[in-house]
Amino acid sequence: MNGYGDARSIAEINALLANGGVAKGKRLMSEAGCRKALELQIEGPDLVMMGMVVRFSLGFALPSPILRLRPPGPNTLFWAGSGGSIVPIDPDARTTLAYAMNRMAPAIIGDERSFRIIRAMWQALGA
Repeated sequence: MNGYGDARSIAEINALLANGGVAKGKRLMSEAGCRKALELQIEGPDLVMMGMVVRFSLGFALPSPILRLRPPGPNTLFWAGSGGSIVPIDPDARTTLAYAMNRMAPAIIGDERSFRIIRAMWQALGA
C-alpha cells in the first residue's frame, strides 16, 4: 500500500518488471509472472480518491486518459505518488524511469515537472 524511496531506488525495484523478472543478473520472478502485471483487472470510476475513470492491473495503473502522459508502447505500467512522483515501467523497451521530487506539488497522478522529464527521457531513448 505504501513505499518510500528516492528516484534511483524506485526505478531499481521496478526494473524487475521491466526486465522480465531479472535484477542485477539474477532471476527473481518469471517472465510470465511479470506479464501478469499487464492484465487489466478493473476499469471504471475510482470512488475512493480521484473520482475519475481509472484502469488498473495487478498493483499498477495502466494507460488511461487521466494520465496526461502518452506512453511509448501499449504495455507501459505506471505508479504515481502524492506530490507528483511517478514511475512508468515499459517491459517491451526493458526500461523503467522514476521521478521523485524534493518539493511536493498538489498532485496525486504525476505533474508537469515529472511529465517533462519523462517525455524527454523517452525521446532520448527513441521511444
